[in-house]
Amino acid sequence: MTDVKEAAPRKSRVFLADDSQELRDSLRKLLESEPDFVVCGEADTVQGAVDGISSSAPDVAIVDIGMGPQSGFHVLRVLGTNSHIPILIFSMHPDALYADAAFEVGAQGYLMKSEPDKITTALRQILNGKLYDPRKTKTSRTINKGGRTS
Repeated sequence: MTDVKEAAPRKSRVFLADDSQELRDSLRKLLESEPDFVVCGEADTVQGAVDGISSSAPDVAIVDIGMGPQSGFHVLRVLGTNSHIPILIFSMHPDALYADAAFEVGAQGYLMKSEPDKITTALRQILNGKLYDPRKTKTSRTINKGGRTS
């Protein structure tokens, strides 16, 4: 009789970019308590996020809008459409003000920091090729190559 071990399910690699160490620690704890996520890197600046996302090749990145003098949108602009890494913007700013701008520069999701209980849902939806737009939770759009939606 031989023991057959089942392979552990692959965990999605998540990169965290936020200027608050406390928030990054909380997100890490939340995500790593889930069976399907592991944090593969962190950054507290826009340049650190660009470099870290490029070098660690995560499956998805969570990026704050406000990180010092540059915007988290700059991360999206620098990585551009050549990047296959989906980005969830995680912000304290109301989605009515910034969500459209986030999607216009290539984000695949937008979530307010006041709703951290929805972050795993947002990440799973994004990892399944859908946009996460909290204003349209009943509908989702499919992401095509190049960041276009349908």
